[in-house]
Amino acid sequence: MTTVPELALFLTRADLLISNDTGAIHIAAAAGCRTLSLFGSTAYFAETAPWDEGHVILQGPLGSDCVLLDPRLVLAAALRCLGLMDDHDFQIEIVRQNASAWETFYLEEGTDPLRGISYRPLHRDRLSPDQIFMRELRHLFARVFCSGEPFGRSELFPAKIAKGSERSFSSPYQNRDADTGRVLAMLESMAEAAARCRILCARPTKESAAEISRLSAWLQAAIEQLKASSNSYGRIAPVIHFLDWTCRMMEQMAPEPTFLAHEQAYRLAARLLREAEWRANAAQENFPLMASC
Repeated sequence: MTTVPELALFLTRADLLISNDTGAIHIAAAAGCRTLSLFGSTAYFAETAPWDEGHVILQGPLGSDCVLLDPRLVLAAALRCLGLMDDHDFQIEIVRQNASAWETFYLEEGTDPLRGISYRPLHRDRLSPDQIFMRELRHLFARVFCSGEPFGRSELFPAKIAKGSERSFSSPYQNRDADTGRVLAMLESMAEAAARCRILCARPTKESAAEISRLSAWLQAAIEQLKASSNSYGRIAPVIHFLDWTCRMMEQMAPEPTFLAHEQAYRLAARLLREAEWRANAAQENFPLMASC
């Protein structure tokens, strides 16, 4: 019924747009109109939510055959957006419907080189440990992608929460779970194997060629094992998929620089997991009541 420019003009005069995940939501955000986005089972809000602060999102369970957002919940969210319902009453309605709601906000400068938008939960008082871990991992990935530096450079991950080499925390969540410990041990072993292959390349003999062949086969089996583990352990999945992509996309090189590149990739994957775990622990230790930062 309207052209895109006409829709943008109408939205500049509106107090709120309620819509599913479609172009109108983004036009409204660009036009300065607050939005309430309704996300179903096939779209994850963190991938396509509107850009700006104060936009509210209702997310249905991903992968469901059918998602029905209760009209009472949508009405409560709309009233909250318009300042006609306080956060406490809105949270009661969210809990009653067993739903999740989020609000966009701008990251503080220096948090992430990509800067941009993040999301605070409206359905709970704080982020879960896994959500904090994934948030910190996202910021670390941004440093890697924006740095343009070789893998493994310590400058990629400057200390953000605390200085000093001693990284100890008192809360019970600090104990590393067995799955993360096994993955880190595997990545370190893979880095050592790649380093060993690189050294052997400099002294080509029949024996060194046999050892390189054995270690190379083990490295291929190890990455497949990590990929299989990532299917059931969500925390490591982004790091392992990134590692697999990095190894697959390497340009063809001589054996020695190839093994060096693999060693650096394995060490970077371990560093990403270790740093994300430390930063998530530090965030919970230093800001236990903070929903997001």
